[in-house]
Amino acid sequence: MLRLIVVLLLIAAGCTSSAENRALPTLAQLPTETPIPPELAFWEIIRGSVADAAETHQWQFSGNAGANIRIGVVSDAVATLTLETMAGTRIAQGEDIEIQLPANGVYLVRLQLDRAGTYELGLSDTDRPNPNAPPTATPVPIVVGIPTPTPAYTTLGTYISTITPGATLTGTLSDTAAVHVYTFNGTPGMVITLIMRPVAGSIDPLLTLYDPQAKPLATDDDSGGGTTARLFNIRLTQTGLYSLQATSDSLPGDYELTLLEGVQPVEPDAIFLPTATPTQAYATPTIAFLPSGGRLQSHVPINGTLERPSDFQRFSFAGMAGDTASIIVRPAAGTGLRPMVELFNPGGEIIATAQSTTSNADGAALMTAVPLNETGIYFLIVTSEGGTTGSFALSYGIGAAHTDIFRGIVAAEQRTEGSLLQPGLRDVWQVPLNAGDAITIAVSPGSGRLNPVVELVTAGGTSLAKDDDSGGNGAALLRYVAIQTSGLYLIKVHDAAGVNQGLYTLLWRYVQAAPTATAVPEQVTLAVMNDTVDQNEYRFYTFQGEIGQRIRIQVQASTAGLDPVAVLIAPDGTVIAEGDDSGATLNPDFMALLPDDGTYTVRVNGYLSGGAFELRIARLF
Repeated sequence: MLRLIVVLLLIAAGCTSSAENRALPTLAQLPTETPIPPELAFWEIIRGSVADAAETHQWQFSGNAGANIRIGVVSDAVATLTLETMAGTRIAQGEDIEIQLPANGVYLVRLQLDRAGTYELGLSDTDRPNPNAPPTATPVPIVVGIPTPTPAYTTLGTYISTITPGATLTGTLSDTAAVHVYTFNGTPGMVITLIMRPVAGSIDPLLTLYDPQAKPLATDDDSGGGTTARLFNIRLTQTGLYSLQATSDSLPGDYELTLLEGVQPVEPDAIFLPTATPTQAYATPTIAFLPSGGRLQSHVPINGTLERPSDFQRFSFAGMAGDTASIIVRPAAGTGLRPMVELFNPGGEIIATAQSTTSNADGAALMTAVPLNETGIYFLIVTSEGGTTGSFALSYGIGAAHTDIFRGIVAAEQRTEGSLLQPGLRDVWQVPLNAGDAITIAVSPGSGRLNPVVELVTAGGTSLAKDDDSGGNGAALLRYVAIQTSGLYLIKVHDAAGVNQGLYTLLWRYVQAAPTATAVPEQVTLAVMNDTVDQNEYRFYTFQGEIGQRIRIQVQASTAGLDPVAVLIAPDGTVIAEGDDSGATLNPDFMALLPDDGTYTVRVNGYLSGGAFELRIARLF
C-alpha cells in the first residue's frame, strides 16, 4: 500500500497542493533562534537524505479536525515517522501513518532513518482523489504503420514455443530459466486438457493457463496424481493466443508437457477425507497488541498502554446501522491507570463516553449496548483520568456483550451450571453435531439478576437461532433447531442488557438424532494446490466453472497451528460460499452451486495464523 501511495504522489510531483478550497490554520512561527520547519504540502513529493541515524528531518502542515490523511515514506533504510502537535504531543508513529486528525491546527512531522540514506516522503488525503493528477489520456487510434504491440505473454516467463493439440513437448527448468511459457491458438467452445509430468530431477510441476489478455484462467499443482500438474477439460470462451506458464518450486529438472483437445473421459477419484483433528476445548484467545492499521474484531480482546499522562490510543471497528456495541477498557493488574474511553461515529461525532470512576465495573471503563445509527467505521479514543498511566486490555462486541469466555464441550442431557459474574461477558460452549440432527436448548436463570440470552452459531460465526425469554420466568429456550452440516457448533450465553450478573443452568438434548450418514457424492478433482500462507496474507487460485456445476472446496492444514479459511469468489467478484471449521476440525470443507460460466477464484488465508496447506477443488456428480 505504501508504494501505491508514493506512485499516486509521483503523478502529482511539481503540481500545486490544494486538495480543495478549505480554510486551514496558519502554519506555526517558531522563535527566531529555532529553525522553522518547512511546509509539507498535500500531494507533493519531498526528497532528501540523512547522513546518519542521529539526524532528524521535520516539516509542518495545517489540518482540520476529522481529516483522514496518510503520511508515507520510501527508503532503502528503515524509516520512522512521528506525527505530533506543535505542543509536542505525539499522535502516531510508524513507517506509514494513516489517521484521522483529532483537531484543527498545525502538526509536526519528524523523520528518522536507521542509517545514512535517501528517502521520498509524501502527504495525502485518504478520502478524496488527488486534485493534481492529470486526466486520463485518450487512447491513441491505431494507425497503419505503428509497430505490433508486445505480446501479453512476454511478462509471464521465458518463451519456449507454441504447442499444438496432441503434441507432447519436453523441457528443462533451471535457475536461469525457472519459468517457461508456451502458447497455442484457441477458439470459443474449444475444450483442452494440459498435463505437465516430472521426468527427472527434483521439480514439482505447477501449471497456470492465461487468456489472450494474460489474465489467469486456471492453475494446478498436483491434481494429475503424485506431483503431476493437470488442467482438466477447460472450456475456452474467446478467440486468441492463449499462454501456458510451466514452473516449479524446486529446481532443476526435466518435464513433459502435453496438450489434448476435446472432452477427456471423467474418472471419479477417491474421496478426499481430511485427517480428523480431535475436538478440543477452545481457550480464551491470547491477548496481543493490535497490528498496525488493523481494526478491532468483535469479542477479540487486545492490549494497549498509556505511557505518559498526555498519551491516548485510537482504535476503530466496522459497524452496521441498527446494531449496538459494548466496549470495556480494563486496567492491567497492579497499575494505577483509571481509563476513559470515547466512541465516535463515522462522521466524527462523540456518541458515548465512559470512565472507570463512574462505570461501576471494578475499575474498568464500560459502555453497554450503545446504538449504532449508521453503517461505517467507528473510532475509540482511550485516555486516562487524573494523569494516570499503565497498560490496559480493550474488548468490544456487537450486541450486549464485549468479551467471550470459552467454557469447553457440553454433553447432551447434562445439566451444566454456568456463571456470568461481570458485566458484558458471554460464555461460549462447544457442541459437536451431525447433519440431520435436531436439538433443543434451555438456559434458566439462577441466583442474581441475570436475564440470559441463548444463541446457537456455527464455528464459523453464522447464527442459527437466538432467544431471550421464550421459556418463561426469564428462561431462554430454543425449542427446535435443525442441523444441516456436520461440524462443531457453539452455544453462547449472555445477559440481555449486558449489565446484570448471576448464575444459570444450561441443558440441551436431541429432538432427533441424524441417521447413518449417506455416501459422499462422486467427485472429479479439478485442482490441487500445495502452498503456504503467512499470517495476514491472502492466496488466490483460479479455475474454470460452468453454470449449474456443484463444486467442493477443501483445505487441509499441513502445519500445526494453521487455522485455514477459504472463500469462493464468482467471476463478477461476489463471494458465493465460504468455509472455516468443518467436521470438528479447523479445516474448511464446503460445497457450492456455480451461478454462471467463467473464471472462479478460491481465496485462502489463515485466521490469526500462517503455515502450509493443501487446497483441493473438485466437481461433484
